[in-house]
Amino acid sequence: MAGEQFGWYRGKFYQKPLVPFFVALCAIINVGREVFLGLGMNRFELQQLAAMRLSDAKALLETGDNDAGAYYMVGYAVECALKAVIAKNQGEYPYPDFGDPTFKKESYFTHNIKSLIAVARIKDDLDIERRNNQSLEENWATVERWNEQSRYEITRNSTETCELVVAIADPQDGVLSWLKQIW
Repeated sequence: MAGEQFGWYRGKFYQKPLVPFFVALCAIINVGREVFLGLGMNRFELQQLAAMRLSDAKALLETGDNDAGAYYMVGYAVECALKAVIAKNQGEYPYPDFGDPTFKKESYFTHNIKSLIAVARIKDDLDIERRNNQSLEENWATVERWNEQSRYEITRNSTETCELVVAIADPQDGVLSWLKQIW
């Protein structure tokens, strides 16, 4: 019967096969980010995620109908790359290292690029590089305008999205290229 393949969950109408997925996802989220992320990700997994998010964003951009999704996704490439740098700095421990006595969850569980730069302890080196390389400076300035709130945007100017993708993916002076040197 057609009516049996759909169901309500938390006030929304979904296909029934998706309801268990949403229940499980909500359970994970409700347990808390500390437990979910506490499973640990090593820097190689974070590097892989950075590459995947960049690839995802490029694919979305190529479709021509989801610039907002591409903008949102490509920002996560930088976030994952910065977290890979943090994981490298922690040595053998997965990201984040809950055993670190200096651990502050608000510093780790953020999408804020400037905060992650500080936690990664690369601000001084980055400032020097930015002063010496105008293209890198412009690319980082573009990236620092991104924030995770863009996930709620329905539309995004394609020029802005392309600028962000280029700022991140430029093989010579891109943000991701720079981060790959230190991750």
